Amino acid sequence: MSRSLRIQFPGAIYHVTVRGNERKMIYADDADRRLFYSRMEASVEHAGVRVYQFCLMNTADMS
Repeated sequence: MSRSLRIQFPGAIYHVTVRGNERKMIYADDADRRLFYSRMEASVEHAGVRVYQFCLMNTADMS
């Protein structure tokens, strides 16, 4: 079930999260993290948004 749409208005601040499917790792290694960061940077510039903080974390091993 998908979540409802965000309420959008000028000056709004959003908390955005991204998780891996089936508890799989999102980043294979540091080079993969750098690629993600580079793409995020390009997306931020393209969209004209501000990123106040971000954190790249590994998926926790829940076994």
